[in-house]
Amino acid sequence: FVKDFRSSYHLCKDINECTMKSHDCLRSQDCFNTEGSYKCIEKKISFNEKLVNFFFWIFSE
Repeated sequence: FVKDFRSSYHLCKDINECTMKSHDCLRSQDCFNTEGSYKCIEKKISFNEKLVNFFFWIFSE
């Protein structure tokens, strides 16, 4: 949270770590902003993407 001092009282504004790229999610994860934090959730990939990744892994050995 960031304090906002533009008014006579203090306000706290949530920082979106996902859009500011200040998160540590992996490339295989999506970042979801939450109030005061964020969550990293594994991306859902299609069967075709899994198949391509599998063959890439097999032939890269």
